[in-house]
Amino acid sequence: MVCGPFFFRRRRRPFFPPPSSSNVKKKQKKKKQKERKSSSRRDFLDKKKKKKTVHEEEIKMAGKAKPKKHTAKELKQKQDAALTNKGGGKAGLQDRKGGAAGHAKFKCPVCGMAAPSLKSGELHWDSKHAKLPFKPEDWSDLHAMHGGTTKGVAVKGAEKEKTIHELKKTEAGRKRLAELEKEKLEKQFQEVKIKR
Repeated sequence: MVCGPFFFRRRRRPFFPPPSSSNVKKKQKKKKQKERKSSSRRDFLDKKKKKKTVHEEEIKMAGKAKPKKHTAKELKQKQDAALTNKGGGKAGLQDRKGGAAGHAKFKCPVCGMAAPSLKSGELHWDSKHAKLPFKPEDWSDLHAMHGGTTKGVAVKGAEKEKTIHELKKTEAGRKRLAELEKEKLEKQFQEVKIKR
């Protein structure tokens, strides 16, 4: 094997021409654009991270010309809040228990057991008081005595007064309208009396 001076020869670096002034300017321009983009991105993320105020959290605005959509979950929660008989303090608790009458409509004349209907009352009578004859007229109607059962005192949806058009739709509503008109006429009559 031959080991000569050519074996330890160094490699030469490739020759690059010195950068022209136009290339330097282009590179600087690109660098500045990158910096601008990254800074604007940073600002955007900072704004996003900023804590929203209570007012901003409450009002979630939709985009331009886009109607705000409600989720099914949100609508269900609103419905439950408006129509569920909950809260109302002692009056609400008493009302949920069925008021003075309770939930069952009829009461057994012998043992005082409550029954929701005369049919179930008859079944109770046959099993517990089979020796006595069953008379439906002896059973006391608790709802009639106490003026009904649960009124829905704490139902928030019931707080809203019905309009005249809504009242006209039902028989009970028409009766209520007649009462309201009567009260209105009485007030007017009393005001006329006072003026004289």
